[in-house]
Amino acid sequence: MGSRARTTRPGFTLIELLVVISIVALLMAIVLPALGKARKTAAQVREAAALRQFAIAYSVYAMDNRGALLPGYTPSEWVAPGADPAREIKVYFSDSGDAGRLYGSAARRYTWRLAPYLGFAHEALVVDKRLRSEFDALPDQPLTRTGFQWAFASSPSFGLNSTYVGGDARRGGFYQPALGRWGKFYVTSLDEPQFPDRLLIFATSRGYHPIQRERVIPGRHRIEGPWQASRETGQVPTFTPWEAPAGPFDAGRTPSTYGHLDLRHFGKALVAMFDGHVDPLGLDDLRDMRRWSNQATAPDWRPR
Repeated sequence: MGSRARTTRPGFTLIELLVVISIVALLMAIVLPALGKARKTAAQVREAAALRQFAIAYSVYAMDNRGALLPGYTPSEWVAPGADPAREIKVYFSDSGDAGRLYGSAARRYTWRLAPYLGFAHEALVVDKRLRSEFDALPDQPLTRTGFQWAFASSPSFGLNSTYVGGDARRGGFYQPALGRWGKFYVTSLDEPQFPDRLLIFATSRGYHPIQRERVIPGRHRIEGPWQASRETGQVPTFTPWEAPAGPFDAGRTPSTYGHLDLRHFGKALVAMFDGHVDPLGLDDLRDMRRWSNQATAPDWRPR
């Protein structure tokens, strides 16, 4: 039999293999942070678009109500069955008529009262996909604190500056003795803000999960400025400062440390102003009380 010539294929040497691995590792080190930043930027763009829709819905609500601003947290009697027709606010969690009527604590929060102006779209109320899917999986139980109605009401992606804009029954709003003590410390109509391009309405927020209370999640219905009103209903509030220390935002601290603001976009919070424009603001900007209160005349202003 004739012999067949033996051919050999040159393989990689160890040095060549190490060089290739090093190049791949270097490329990954360059590309992965860029991809991570791109994802974060895309998330910021999505939230900014959703926040603009919130600002538009907020304005349309006011125009539909003769200029009256959306209350952040109503007195219980406004949303109770058989409420006084002069003060009654009808709240719905869907467009199915009376079958979608909502009462109680979930109805007192602003979320479902704004929802009709967002087409009842759950993706508009909670931008985070995983959290929204979790809420959507909850049962339909409008009268309990275990259903999706409660979850969306408590933890929308954006908190409302309800102490100083629109009024908040848990912060002295709609309570005559509080107004007697502090004056009209919150605006209630479209024509009241002196500097609408500066007055904050909504911002990205964070708080505890509405059902699994040990978890911190992106989203809460209320945000609070550097001077916060105490939480008693039916009492004259006192105003106390943030617990926030000097220095940058620390996401490891409890959400109330920074008034439940969430600076989740490159160290900044997305903020919707009264005139409808959206800005990313850092912690130093958000310490300025002129962004929170129509009465504030200086960054360190406090209710007196």
